Amino acid sequence: MIFLAPHLNIVKLNAPFAEHWIFSASAGIYAIIGGLIFDMACKSKTAGVTACAILFTAFLYFSILTISRNAEWKDEPALYNNTLKYARFPKVLSNLGVYYEIKGEYDKSVKAYTEALDLAPNVPLYHNNIAIVYEKMNNINMAVKHLKRSLEIDPGQPKIIEFLKDLVSG
Repeated sequence: MIFLAPHLNIVKLNAPFAEHWIFSASAGIYAIIGGLIFDMACKSKTAGVTACAILFTAFLYFSILTISRNAEWKDEPALYNNTLKYARFPKVLSNLGVYYEIKGEYDKSVKAYTEALDLAPNVPLYHNNIAIVYEKMNNINMAVKHLKRSLEIDPGQPKIIEFLKDLVSG
């Protein structure tokens, strides 16, 4: 419970829940289950065989589950898209946009950033990221629009001010 407590959202976190938060917390549950099975195995031979069958079944189940989850963790888009099946987090959409931008898939990148902006329109980073993609696509008007919006939200971005000046003058 000590490891799980910070992730119960008593205090609001940046995401409602993510499975990787409970790995350390699950160790206590597994220790309790292991102790119960060990106690069962020590009581009699029949109970020992039953305990071994339970352990083998659990091992087989979790092995199959782990292998099936590998498809969701095979690469960045698979991981992000799997997460997005359960909730549309702007940060995950932005990360997906960055991935597509790096791969040169600008249309997909714009789509991901646009959805991130629909969910969180006042995050300057998302405006800056989509502006960079628009600049790479030679859509200077859209790049300028997003840079200006970013600066409206947070005027203290000297690199963005410089980038905007270069786009407008260039």
